[in-house]
Amino acid sequence: MKRVLVLVALISSRLTLACDMERALSETHFVIDPGFSNVKIESKKDLTQFEVSKCQDDTKYILVNANTIYYQDDTARRESVSGQLINTKNNCSIKSEVPFETISTEKIQSSLDSKSKFLNTCLKINISDMRNQKLSLHPSSKCELKLKDSNLNIYQISGQQCLVAVNSATRLQFSTEIDASCLGSQALSKLNIKPEDVDTVIKLWPVAEEKGQLKVESPFGSRYVRYTILPEAGFLPRADKESTNHRSYVGIYSVNINPGTVQAYSMGKDQTALNVNFLVNNLSKDVCQGSTCAAVSNFTSAIAGQLNLYKINLTQDTRTHLAEWAHSVKIPSQFSGLAEIKPENNLGLLPGGTLILPQALQPGEVFELTADFFEPREFLDDISRSQSFLSDGAQFQGAAGDQLKSLPTLPQLGGLKKLSKLPLLPSISFGSQQVADFVDKFNMQGNWTHRYSKVCNSSNQNCLPFTGSDAAFIQMKIFFRIGQQKEIIPIKVIKSSDVFESYNKSISHFAKKVCE
Repeated sequence: MKRVLVLVALISSRLTLACDMERALSETHFVIDPGFSNVKIESKKDLTQFEVSKCQDDTKYILVNANTIYYQDDTARRESVSGQLINTKNNCSIKSEVPFETISTEKIQSSLDSKSKFLNTCLKINISDMRNQKLSLHPSSKCELKLKDSNLNIYQISGQQCLVAVNSATRLQFSTEIDASCLGSQALSKLNIKPEDVDTVIKLWPVAEEKGQLKVESPFGSRYVRYTILPEAGFLPRADKESTNHRSYVGIYSVNINPGTVQAYSMGKDQTALNVNFLVNNLSKDVCQGSTCAAVSNFTSAIAGQLNLYKINLTQDTRTHLAEWAHSVKIPSQFSGLAEIKPENNLGLLPGGTLILPQALQPGEVFELTADFFEPREFLDDISRSQSFLSDGAQFQGAAGDQLKSLPTLPQLGGLKKLSKLPLLPSISFGSQQVADFVDKFNMQGNWTHRYSKVCNSSNQNCLPFTGSDAAFIQMKIFFRIGQQKEIIPIKVIKSSDVFESYNKSISHFAKKVCE
């Protein structure tokens, strides 16, 4: 009787995972440069090298899938299904009273098609049994398995839905590589693989077998990988190399930033959590060279800025400074939406990036929030230098006055003048190692991969050079008041930029995601 593969995700009732696999949520970053015949790792560690062992008795196979990641209206990662959108029609949209360029599902699918072509053509997954046993696949597998190295018993799989047979004694070692046919200028041109970032997830699912049917349960492990395929020299402007071992990234910055949301959460009578997100566009016009077209926005970028909160006294026409903190988020390629801070895209080493204000907000109070955005690499490096004296795991005084084993605020030091761009680090409930395990920055070599030389709008026009971490290319002022139910009521937003649009606009609501 022919067995049938039933791809049904079940919520497992087990207290333990189907197989042992080291947990790692941070991203591994590889770079492919047409001028080189090798792949360079940009991360501290290659997390695509991992082991799987001690599978439960009822786990008969491991389903190995590699899929592209996409983003629709916010920075939540969505996994495509064999290169296809989960929903061909997006029932959610961003409602905003400030200028905002949307991206269609057709555009997202077109981008996925290109990324999936690279993935299906170039990505190979190597598997070896550490007991020197032969690997076998279930007949329903839609992938190829070939012996790569008979001496080391290394097999290579390519394609989707690989069902690798396992048992409780199995010890498998995984790794990834890019096929040699995808390396070098001529190879990329021949395959018509364009310059861009390809966000990928390699996911492992346990598969049980019951009465001739295979049932897929919840995944027990995943690895997130980003491949940066750089353009030919002279195609898109490159940034200066920082060292002989450094790849020269695209040096043009094109992320437009607008006011997004401001949310406040009461944390008792004497504390308020303030969460700020921004509306961003990483969309720019294609540049073509022959049959190859690419855009600056084909690459993952970042926003980094300094936020300040003031309390406004309307009667006396004065304002009182309450807090200063940094805001930094990794922005996906070809993205338009709310750049919400999430564990996987937070570059500031704070879970959520939320300011903990040591006071309650009262009805009728009026506030001004300013946001100044800079070239991200230099700004974040400046902050790191300012915080170099902080040590992991030490006991410090938190922003709210609690003693926590967490990332600290700056201690009060008598006689020191105010330090420029030094953010307030709020007290948080995670230990520093938990934070490090949870954010992509943990596996990054630095705060950001490279410096940008200039900023351009989405039409590749109206460009200005970056002149240092003191020169903001976008400045904002967001005014709001506190309602009777202690809700935040927006009043006005002001944006000033010599590159992007500027405006002074009264608003009735902040940007919001609305789903039908």
